[in-house]
Amino acid sequence: MSGTPQAVFVSYATQDADAAGRMCQALRTAGIEVWFDQTELRGGDAWDQKIRREIRDCALFIPVISANTAARAEGYFRLEWSLAEQRSHMIARTKVFIVPVCLDQTPESAADVPEPFQRVQWTRLPAGDATPAFVQRIATLLAPGAQIAPAAGEHAEHPAADVRAQREEFGSAATAVKQMVRFARVADGARIAFATTGSGYPLVNAAHWLGHLEYDWQTPVWLPWIQRLSARYRFTRYDSRGCGLSDREVASIALEDLVADLEAVVDAAGLERFALLGMSQGGAISIAYIAKHPERVSHLVLCGAFARRGLGRHPSLRDRVALQALIEMVKIGWGESNLAFRQLFTSLFFPRAAPEQAAAFNAIQKQSTSPAHAARLLRVLSEVDASSQLEKIACPTLVIHCRGDAVIPLEEGRFLAGAIAGARFESLDTENHVPLAGEPAFERVFELLGEFLPTG
Repeated sequence: MSGTPQAVFVSYATQDADAAGRMCQALRTAGIEVWFDQTELRGGDAWDQKIRREIRDCALFIPVISANTAARAEGYFRLEWSLAEQRSHMIARTKVFIVPVCLDQTPESAADVPEPFQRVQWTRLPAGDATPAFVQRIATLLAPGAQIAPAAGEHAEHPAADVRAQREEFGSAATAVKQMVRFARVADGARIAFATTGSGYPLVNAAHWLGHLEYDWQTPVWLPWIQRLSARYRFTRYDSRGCGLSDREVASIALEDLVADLEAVVDAAGLERFALLGMSQGGAISIAYIAKHPERVSHLVLCGAFARRGLGRHPSLRDRVALQALIEMVKIGWGESNLAFRQLFTSLFFPRAAPEQAAAFNAIQKQSTSPAHAARLLRVLSEVDASSQLEKIACPTLVIHCRGDAVIPLEEGRFLAGAIAGARFESLDTENHVPLAGEPAFERVFELLGEFLPTG
């Protein structure tokens, strides 16, 4: 790698060699030059000179962090970290140099990690399994002239470019506003991971199952949503039980359990009164929560949401058979390296996604939950029904639904708006389940939210 200015230096503890190797292989497969050679991991003067030269010349430094690095009081990786830290002080703040990757739940405030590493939003890659979004991010950072934020006056020329530009813009915000993950304890013992970003009027996003607090920050699917909402509101989101950073092994996932999770999160976050955003399954959770705690919610936004059980909407034998076939397919193919199974879901949820958005959503599915839990959730969500609670909703309500949504039909949005007294209904011109960055419907969502939600 010597003398190669666009190469990546990967620093890791010996115990993490296998995981680091998998990450490096994913980068190399994408044509990225990586310094990672286990055969050269030995001490001595020549080695010391070599690592100093490589760290001096590399374009990006990736420290691989884990419980193993925390347990090692000494090691060559610590010398490498120190050298990278020294070099970082000579690099402009607009240039990304250190890109921490964590293999487990080691906190970003870990005492054994240099302070410059803590200022950067970490990437979580359990077992070193690199997501397409991570590989794309490294490739973008290695591009000539790459900076944290786009150059002033730069304009995208097509939707895919819009996606890239917005992701890079958020990357700048993510380095300045760090996400701190905390845990709320539910009465049944489940630990629910949640995080709050931004400032302003409190807005809570009721959990949906295809999400992960850490990975959401790395994808062009959810990053733009988080960015825009955090810029205007005190935005709290959390991982559903069985998903993301929340407890994966839970005894029950009935609607009352999902409502209990929301109750625990808002209490742990210290929120007395707030606006509630229910997307997809989060709609039924939000409706049931408000029926139980009407005094806590000031405004309700439902986007691509439903209240009636899935099989109630489509009671035909054909639809029942199709659902069962889908559940069996998830059990078999959800965790496989072959993307065909997950691509089926991606095509259903986001048929108009740009290539990198589709690749990211494929990865989100694998990271969000296990095959067994995904299948279990599908079955439970097909039976969730909060329609009997709609008449209890008295707070101002905005119902937003995509006209071509193949996951939750437009008729469900119309049903919600018709059943909630005084609700406002807005349909969006897109076939995606919820709007994605780069399409006009995405901008329209935030126009509507700006008109509807309080600002302070």
